[in-house]
Amino acid sequence: MKTAIDLYHDVKFEHEYGDTYIAKGSFGSCRQRTYTKTGRTVVIKKMVGKLDSINRKELEFAAVNPHRNIVPVLGYIILPDDEEIYLFMENGGDALSSFNAQTKQYLAGQFLNIMRCCLEAVGHLHHNGYLYLDAKPANTLINIRADGTCNAKLCDMGSLFEVLPIVLDNPITASDEQQNDNTLVPPPATSGRGTESMMGD
Repeated sequence: MKTAIDLYHDVKFEHEYGDTYIAKGSFGSCRQRTYTKTGRTVVIKKMVGKLDSINRKELEFAAVNPHRNIVPVLGYIILPDDEEIYLFMENGGDALSSFNAQTKQYLAGQFLNIMRCCLEAVGHLHHNGYLYLDAKPANTLINIRADGTCNAKLCDMGSLFEVLPIVLDNPITASDEQQNDNTLVPPPATSGRGTESMMGD
């Protein structure tokens, strides 16, 4: 178990590790690191800016409410004087956005499993009272094993939005559904960052 001093050394002496940068954006940057002593590979997300603007659920949700299809958080360190936060996460695999016909591909059966994993992760978030507003291929990590089996995990919980339980005045029952004429009624149109991001990618 790493202490706060260990984490401080890890982020302030990054040149010692030969990190590979994998993403960069307005939030900061993400880099991949392999510790030579243990062989363990982690992803370190550096977030910069006003600390009160950071959604602390990104730091804590996966640790408090773990799920096999959400990338685990291994630890974090906040440096208030530098206005920096470093989030240490498990290496969940390759981003779905990096898959294409020319390089990395997945099979139809693997795609179904990817979708199942994503839905189970979103269901876990809903069960705990949160909406995930940043669903997109870049935040979906894929790990395809040598035997062809694959697993998917969602990352970046910085967009989690807490919602209150919805109580229906007239809840729908199974008998109500059976009386329906089987006409499909679309749900209300949704808008927001998650929908736009998914379509944009």
